[in-house]
Amino acid sequence: KTKMKAFKCAACQDIVKEIHVAMFEHRRKKAKAVPPDEAEEVLEKLCEKSLGTYGLKFQDGLPTLELTNDSKWMKASGGWVQQRLEALCGDLFNDFSESIQREFEASCKGRYGDTKCELDTLQHRVCEAVTKLCPKSGKKNNSAEL
Repeated sequence: KTKMKAFKCAACQDIVKEIHVAMFEHRRKKAKAVPPDEAEEVLEKLCEKSLGTYGLKFQDGLPTLELTNDSKWMKASGGWVQQRLEALCGDLFNDFSESIQREFEASCKGRYGDTKCELDTLQHRVCEAVTKLCPKSGKKNNSAEL
């Protein structure tokens, strides 16, 4: 049970990372906040297409609960890993898409031509505060700039 909780937390953070990248790119192209209908479209496409490269990292010949999409790592993918990721992404989309969109915009500071959108803030708010898939913890410092 504890391992599945850790997996769900790691998966949430990785899914939110992909959401951050997709929403940030959409925001950058439009040079404005992402409207709710467009945010839903971005999230739906993400759940359908962007998670296929993820798998569990191997360490000492065994899979860990750490997810990666880095092609440099040997990873266990497909099967239940892919099914769980897609199911969790679908749950996030169905249950929390409005909150995710709102939290994404709240994580962005500055004008549209010079915007920073804080990944750590988004991961913290979505995975810890909104969905409660992760225990409360300290934040990392990751951001993207427009």
